[in-house]
Order: sequence, then structure tokens, then C-alpha cells
Amino acid sequence: MTPDKKLYHECYLFNHYPFSSQLRGLRCYSYFDSIYKPGFQSQSYSCDYGVISIVISGEYKQRRIGAKDFNTHKAGTFSISIPYGVFSQTKVTSKEQCVRKGLLIYPTEEYKMLFRQYFSTSNSGIKIMLNDMEPVVQLFDQIREEFKKKSGALNDTHIAGLIMEMLELVLAQQQEKQETYPPDFEKVLMYIKNNFSDSTLDREQIAREAGISVRSLNRMFQRYMRLGITQYIMDCRLRRAADMLLLTSLRINEIADQCGFGSAIYLSRIFREHYKMTPKEFRMSRYHVG
Repeated sequence: MTPDKKLYHECYLFNHYPFSSQLRGLRCYSYFDSIYKPGFQSQSYSCDYGVISIVISGEYKQRRIGAKDFNTHKAGTFSISIPYGVFSQTKVTSKEQCVRKGLLIYPTEEYKMLFRQYFSTSNSGIKIMLNDMEPVVQLFDQIREEFKKKSGALNDTHIAGLIMEMLELVLAQQQEKQETYPPDFEKVLMYIKNNFSDSTLDREQIAREAGISVRSLNRMFQRYMRLGITQYIMDCRLRRAADMLLLTSLRINEIADQCGFGSAIYLSRIFREHYKMTPKEFRMSRYHVG
């Protein structure tokens, strides 16, 4: 089924920086805006890229060819996938036009690893209904603005960082549906998430910002997280450092600075204790992922 061009409009911004399999990091091929009008239908198309998208308004239904049931995508639906051949049949089911923002991602080992890390329950794709889509939409818009600039390695690194921030926001909303904490502890976790890259962050500062005592802060972490606050902050920094080692080409000292370690020497020591390998060895390990 060939879609009627009067019923849809798509605008793409492409990354003109030459792609090479030897270049490290998460690589975004294109940003796109899509508008599907009521009555739009398409069928049997393939995509050679990973797709990350969000529905801004309207509603459409989609199913893989051969599947019986349709999946509904409505305003607030976030989707991420890796390529897996002929994709689906799509049709707009709302009376209003369907507006969508999206990214096409090179299907590198880094992207597949990122997909498995964040969405381990799926082999090909997943959709999540967001409680608050505005922060994610803003990140899509920031990426669009990066594509409007002259493409280059620096833009690629910045875009990769924005994509990682986007996935962390989505994952946080997904986890909020599974775990609920008291408002005071939610405030603590949000503050740490936004500030763990500050190497001077300590429990006194966190307690002060949350309006509670250090003693209450320690009790909260033991009760809800089963670990100390210092270890929790270190785990946040280590996860971010691991992501940046795999998905960017930043130098070790730059990653150490952006993750709150203060120095490459300190990052290397803590990283080796946790992952049983150096940051350099960890970065190279991506070539051995099956």
C-alpha cells in the first residue's frame, strides 16, 4: 500500500558528517518531523536504522506484518527500536492529525548495547507512555537545533549526550510507575540525579536542599535503597562514565570531569574496582559484544 502524499508530510535534517565504522560513539543519522493526517495508511516498509520517536498529538495504530493485533500510539507515546526487517502496517485512527518527532540512529554495536542496557525486556522495540512528555520533547528540539548547525564530530558528541539524557528521563518515568517513594525521598533522588556530576556533592548539601537532617537522609537510603548515600552517588557516576566511554569519543579526563570524579586517576581507580578493568579496557570491550 503506497501512502497518499496528500495525507502526510515529513521533514528530515541529515547528519552530513561522513559515517565510518571506525568512528567511535553513538551516531545519529537524521532528525525528522512527521505529520500524518486522518485517513493516512501505509504498509510493508523497511528501515535500516534504529528509530527513536515520540507522538506529540493525535493517534495511530501499528502492527508488524503477519501480526493479528494493532498497537496504539497516542500523544505521549515514546518508542525506540532497532532494525528488524519489514516493519509494519500503520494507520491514523484519530480525527486530528498525528504529529511525531523522531531520530534515525545508525544500527551500530554501540546503539544495540545502549538498547539492551536501557530496555533489556525487548529484542527489537518498545513503547512507553510518558506521564510528562515535555522534557523529552525539549530534548528532541535541542537535537533538531544541533542538526541545523554545521555537522561534525563535536555535534555528534553533543547529540549523543542529549540522546543519553533523553533515555535516562524516559527510564526514570518508567521506573516511577513501578516504584513509588515518599515525596521527601523523591526530592532527594531528583536532586542527586541533577547534581551527581558535581564533585563537591555531599550528604550535608543534599540534606539541606531536601529540608531534612543528615540522619534522616541516611535512614531513607537504608530503608528504600538498601545502601549508603555515598555508594548511591558513586553508582550514578559510574553508570554515566560507562555510558560515555561506550557512546562518546571523549578523553578519560573529560569524562572524569563531567561525571564528578575530579580526575582521570581517581576515575580509573574506582572504575577498575567496580568493573574489574580499566576505562580504556572497558571502552575497547565494545568490539567484543555479540
